[in-house]
Amino acid sequence: DWRGALSFTGALGLFTYGMLLAPENGWTDTAVAGSLLASALLGIAFILIETRATHPMLDLSLFRRPRFVGVQALAASPAFLFIALIAILPSRFIGIDGHSALRAGQLMMGLATPLLVVPFLAALLTRRFSPAALSSTGLVLAAIGLAWLARDLGGDADRLWLPMSLIGIGIGLPWGLMDAMAVSVVEHERVGMATGIFNTVRVSADGVAIAAISALLATLIHAQAAAALPGAGAQALLQAANRAALGQLDEAGTLLPGAGDLLHHAYDLAFGQVLYALVGFALVLAVLVYALLARPETAPMTRVRTQAH
Repeated sequence: DWRGALSFTGALGLFTYGMLLAPENGWTDTAVAGSLLASALLGIAFILIETRATHPMLDLSLFRRPRFVGVQALAASPAFLFIALIAILPSRFIGIDGHSALRAGQLMMGLATPLLVVPFLAALLTRRFSPAALSSTGLVLAAIGLAWLARDLGGDADRLWLPMSLIGIGIGLPWGLMDAMAVSVVEHERVGMATGIFNTVRVSADGVAIAAISALLATLIHAQAAAALPGAGAQALLQAANRAALGQLDEAGTLLPGAGDLLHHAYDLAFGQVLYALVGFALVLAVLVYALLARPETAPMTRVRTQAH
C-alpha cells in the first residue's frame, strides 16, 4: 500500500513542519498555513485510500474498537507528558532560572529515574489491578505532578525533585503496560498490524508533541509581548517570542530593547499556562483511557509484561 504510506508520511511530516515554523513566522504565514492545509488534505486522502485499498496499510475498522482506540491514546501520552518536558525544561532551567548545565541535568534525573523501576512494578501490580486502572492512575499522578511543578518552578530548585519524580512515576505506570496491551486488543492474525500502528503512534507523537508544545509556548509569549508593546514591529515580536520560548532571553532582549523584564515575566506566565494545559490533558486522557480500556474484551488478552525501553 505505497499510496497509503506516502500520504500518511506526507501528512505527518507537513504537520510537524508547520508547527515548528509557526512560532517564528506566525500562524498566518503562507508556508505555515500551506503546510497545515496540505497536511489536512493528505490526511483526508490517506483515509480515502485506506478505505478503498484491497490490502490497506492500516485497517481503519480497528478504530471502531474502543479498547484499540484506548491503547493508541495511551501510546501518545508519554510524548506530551514526558518527552516534551525533556525538550523544554532544560532550556528553562539554564536560560531562565540560571542553573548550570550540570545542575539542570541533576534536576532532570528526578523526571527520568522512576522509569528505571516503575514499569516493572506496574507489571507486578497487574496481579491485583487491571491495566486500565493502573494506566489511568498513572496519568492522574502525572497531572498532580505537573500542577505541583507549575506552582514551584522559579523557586528553590531542590523542591522540584518531588513533583518531577511524581510525573515520572505517573508516566511509568502505563509505560510498562502499553506494549502488551497493544497486541492484546486484536485477534492474533492482526497482531503485526496492531504493533505497527502502536509504534507509529508512539514515535510520531514525540515529534508532534514537541512541536505543538513549543509552538504553544512561543504563541503565548508573543500574545503577552504584543499586548504590552503595541508599537513594536510584528517581525521583531515574533522572533523575540521564539527566542524567549527557547530560553534565549538575552537574544530576545536584543530584538526588543528594554523589554528584558517583560519577556522574562511573559515566559514565566506562559510556561505555567503550558503546564496547566498539560494537567488538563492528562486528566482528560485518564478518564478517556479508563473508559475505553475498561470495556469488555473483544479479543483474547495477552498476559501483560513490561518492555525495556
